[in-house]
Amino acid sequence: MVVGLGNPGSEYRDTRHNAGQSVVDALARSLHRPWTREGKAAVVSGQWRGEPLYLVKPSAFMNVCGPVVSGVLHRLGAAPADVILVYDDIDLPLGTVRVRLKGSHGGHNGVRSVIEALGTSDIRRVKVGIGRPDARAEVPDHVLSPFEPDEMGAVDAAIALACDRVLALLHSPRPGTAWHRGPAGFVVASWYIVDVYPVGIQEAPALREAKRAPRAHGAGGSEEGQAARAHHRLTALTVPPASARWGGST
Repeated sequence: MVVGLGNPGSEYRDTRHNAGQSVVDALARSLHRPWTREGKAAVVSGQWRGEPLYLVKPSAFMNVCGPVVSGVLHRLGAAPADVILVYDDIDLPLGTVRVRLKGSHGGHNGVRSVIEALGTSDIRRVKVGIGRPDARAEVPDHVLSPFEPDEMGAVDAAIALACDRVLALLHSPRPGTAWHRGPAGFVVASWYIVDVYPVGIQEAPALREAKRAPRAHGAGGSEEGQAARAHHRLTALTVPPASARWGGST
């Protein structure tokens, strides 16, 4: 179940705060499926490579969207581990896409509401960077403003990349799953973070720091360092090859 966060109403449709809903709109177009109304949400039901795919846009304002997400999840008989949240992130540069498999709300009121309603922060998420204004006082106006014309190239590329990440997560382990690689140790999926830019892929600073973690527990090193170093040697499921792009076979 892929949930695009945003505010309802035509006046908010193209604002920065609704970047998550722009991503699920793009996914709906790729599936050639119409939006229908189910209770307090707009939904699209389809399939991706044999996997069921359910897109959701809550029709509630961002800070109270959690109960709507919980209600749809209940109707589907699904669990929080089946959810992928897609939303804007003011702390990421414009055009950046970040994937995380769990974590806090980071100050995002929509994510806060979903975490509170579902009772867990073990929720996969794809975040789209919208940039931060120079002054803190400008933040409310910034997130509720549309993108500038000269930003649209980066925004369109980020939406396409975010669609890639969402579909890759459909085939990735759920939060808390571990990859095993013999004597090299194990990798906890929730440790993997990646930043994706229109020009390529870069590791997030948190992953770079973990990989440099000192070997504090003998030859094996710290748990975090082992996880990051082992994961660095594995193929990242959240960064598939170009052949797996979202515009491919459905």
